[in-house]
Amino acid sequence: MKRTYGMTCKNQRCGNYKKPLEGKTCSLCRHPLGAAEVTKLQSEVAFEEPYVTKYQAPCVLVEINEPLQKVI
Repeated sequence: MKRTYGMTCKNQRCGNYKKPLEGKTCSLCRHPLGAAEVTKLQSEVAFEEPYVTKYQAPCVLVEINEPLQKVI
């Protein structure tokens, strides 16, 4: 993604919101365009398989000595 400053639709409900546009009005909602930060897609990577994280956690045994047991 690349962020730049340019003309875009400022209607938050519009599909062209914060997308780079040309002209005076939005092609979808007919709202007047205004200058704002726009986001452009530079490249896209499609993964064949979903990314999965697998890990193992060791079991921890905690023993409390007798004097501490009495305090607790």
